[in-house]
Amino acid sequence: MSKKHKKKNNASVNENIAVNTPESSNTAVPEVLESPEEKEVIKAESTEELVGMIDEWIREREVADESEEELEIMDIESLNDPDDADKAKDRKEEAVSDGSDEKDAKAGTDADAEKNEASDKDSDTDKVNKKTSEKDDAETESSTNPEESKPGIFGRIKAYFTNMDEERKEKVFKFAGLGIVAFFAIATLVLAGFITATGFIPGLYVALFTIALLLLAGLFAVLQEWFVPGIITKILSVFLGVVFIVGCVYLGKTYSAMQKVTGVDIQKSSIQAYTLDKSITTVEQTNGLVYGILEDKDRVNTEKVIKELRSRAKFEVKTYPTVASLMNALSKGDVQAVVLNSAYVSLVDGMEGLEDLEERLVSLYEMTIETRVSGSTDDPTMPPRHTSTPSPTPTKAAGPTPTLAPGVTATPTPTEEPTPTPYTGLAYTFDGMIVPKDQYVYGNKNVFTAYLSGIDTYGSPNIISRSDVNILVVVNFNTHRILMVNTPRDYYVVLPGANMRDKLTHAGCYGIRKSIATLEALYGVGIDYYAKVNFTGFTNVIDALGGVDVYSEYEFLTYKKGINHMNGKTALRFARERKRLPNSDIARGKNQMAVINAIIKKLVSTDALLHFDELLNSIADCVITNMEYSRMSELVRNQIGYGGNWDIVTTYVYGWDGWDLCYSLDSPNYVMIPKMDVLEATRKKIRNMYQYGVVE
Repeated sequence: MSKKHKKKNNASVNENIAVNTPESSNTAVPEVLESPEEKEVIKAESTEELVGMIDEWIREREVADESEEELEIMDIESLNDPDDADKAKDRKEEAVSDGSDEKDAKAGTDADAEKNEASDKDSDTDKVNKKTSEKDDAETESSTNPEESKPGIFGRIKAYFTNMDEERKEKVFKFAGLGIVAFFAIATLVLAGFITATGFIPGLYVALFTIALLLLAGLFAVLQEWFVPGIITKILSVFLGVVFIVGCVYLGKTYSAMQKVTGVDIQKSSIQAYTLDKSITTVEQTNGLVYGILEDKDRVNTEKVIKELRSRAKFEVKTYPTVASLMNALSKGDVQAVVLNSAYVSLVDGMEGLEDLEERLVSLYEMTIETRVSGSTDDPTMPPRHTSTPSPTPTKAAGPTPTLAPGVTATPTPTEEPTPTPYTGLAYTFDGMIVPKDQYVYGNKNVFTAYLSGIDTYGSPNIISRSDVNILVVVNFNTHRILMVNTPRDYYVVLPGANMRDKLTHAGCYGIRKSIATLEALYGVGIDYYAKVNFTGFTNVIDALGGVDVYSEYEFLTYKKGINHMNGKTALRFARERKRLPNSDIARGKNQMAVINAIIKKLVSTDALLHFDELLNSIADCVITNMEYSRMSELVRNQIGYGGNWDIVTTYVYGWDGWDLCYSLDSPNYVMIPKMDVLEATRKKIRNMYQYGVVE
C-alpha cells in the first residue's frame, strides 16, 4: 500500500475511533468503522489494549486493501489476455477465501517483484556497461585512426537515412522532391523574365510557355507522393532547371552584346601627327621642324591637334590643297611631319611615289574626336571644290569605253602608242546622277531600307574610313521580300555638298552620313538604318565559326570555281581581290556578298552555339548599327509571330571604265562611269518594292 493510502486510512481511523476506557465506561462507544456491509465496535479495558487492537485492525485493513488492488490487477490482466482469465479467477477466489494466504501470496509477489526489479537493474547495468565499452572502443579506434572516424558528407547522409524510420524517410523524400520542383518552377519564371527582357519572342508565346511549364511543375509536385514517379520527376526537374539557368546566362550575354552594337549614333575621327622619319618618335623631337596640313578638309579638327602639339613643341605650319600634294611634300622632305585625318591616308596609298604609305608612316600623336552620325549632311569638314572644270593634261581622245554587260570586260581603243585610259571629263556633269529630294521614296514600319557599309581597316567599326562594300537592303515585311543592291566602290557618283564627283568609296572618308547621303541622292530613296561592318575584324567571326563555305563564280589564285572552305584570312583575301577578276569591282562585290551569305548560313547552324561566347565578342567588336534595340527586337517578334519564308533578290549597278578627276584627289584616277539605263532600272526596282512589294 502506498504511503498516501496509509496516511489516509490512519486519518480515517483517528476520526472514527472513540476510546472506551474504565474512566469513560459509562459513555456510549461510538462507531469506529462504518461501511455499506458492516459496522464494528471495538471495546477495550485499558488504553494500552485499545492501542494494540487498533494497530492489529490497521494491519488487517492494509492486507485487505492490498488484496483488492491485486485482484483489480488480475482483472485487467484477464481482459488483456483471455487465455489467463481462468487463472486470474482462481487467484482471485483464493485471495478472497483465505486472507492469510493472500498475505503470503502478496509477500511472495513482492519478493518476486523485488527479484525482477533487481534483475532489470542488473540488465540495465549490463547495457550501460556494454555501451560504455563500445564508446571506449570507438574512442580508442578514433584516436588510433582519426581519418576513418570522420566519414564524408555522403557517408554521414547515408548513416542518417539508415537510422531513420520508414515514415520519416518518406516525408524527407517527399519534401526534398517538392524543393527540387520548386527550383524548376523558379528557373522557369527566371527564364521567362529573361526572354521577356530580350523582346525577341511575342508576349503571347512567352505567357503560354510559362503557364505550360508551371503546370508541368505542379504535376511533378503531385507525383512526389509515389516513389518511382517521384524519382523520375526529380531528375527531370533538376535537368530542366539547370538547362533554363544556362539559357538565362546565354540570353543575358546576347542582350548585352546586342545593346553594345545597336543604337550607335557616334562616329570617331582619328586625327594623327605622322612622319616618315623613323628616328623621330615623340612630338618633342619635332621642335623647330615644319608641319604640313590641308587647307580646307577637316580644318576644325586639325586645328585642335595643332593646338595640343604647340603646347609640347614649337614648329612652323604649311598648308596644301589636296591629300596627294600634302603627302608628296612629306615624302620629298618639304615638311617633316603632317597632321591628317587617318581616313585620308588610304586615298593616296599606292599612288606613284607613295607606295606602301600606310606601312611606312610613324604616328607621333593621336586625338580621337567623336561626332553624331544623325543630323545635317552638309559636312563643314568637306567644303566644295571649284565649280569650273580644270584643265588636266589631255590624252588622245578615244571616246568613252563601250557599254558593258555583266561579266564582260572593256577593251581600250587602240592607239599608236600606249596611253592612259582616256580622260572622260565628267567630274562636273551631274545629269541624271541626282534624284531630287521631293521624288524620294520613304519607308514606314513595314517597309524600310538599310545601308550595309563594309570597311577594310583594323580597329573599331565606328572609326571613319573609306567604305569598300556598299549594299542597300530594301525590306518589305508585307510581302516578305528583300532586295539587295550592290554598288561598286569605284562607282563615279556625286558627293552632296562637294559640287563634284568622286568614287563612292571616298565618301566614307567624310563619315558614314556622307555615304548615306550620296546613295540616297543616287537611288532616290530615304535610308532608314545603317550597319557598319569591319571586314578585317570579321576574320575573327569566321574563325570562331570554324570557317565558312563560300561559292566562287571564278577560278583565281588558290580559289576554285564552286564551293571553297575558307578560314578568316582566306575569306578576307577572297573578298578583297579584284585585279585578277573579270569586271573587277563587280566581281569583287559578288564575292563579298557570297562571303556574307556564307556567314549568315553558319550563324544559324549549330556550330554557332558551340562557340557562342567567342562569337558574340567577335561580332560586338566588328559590327555597329544605328537601329535601336527595340526596333530590332520588334522585327524579330514579327517574324516569329507571323512566320513565312523570305524571297531575296540581289542586283547590282555597273558601267564602263573611266579616268577622271575625283574630289578627294588632285589628279585623274580610275573610276566606273555609271551606265544610266542600268541605274534607272535599279531605281525602278527600289520604287516597286515600296509601292507594290515586288521587284519587277
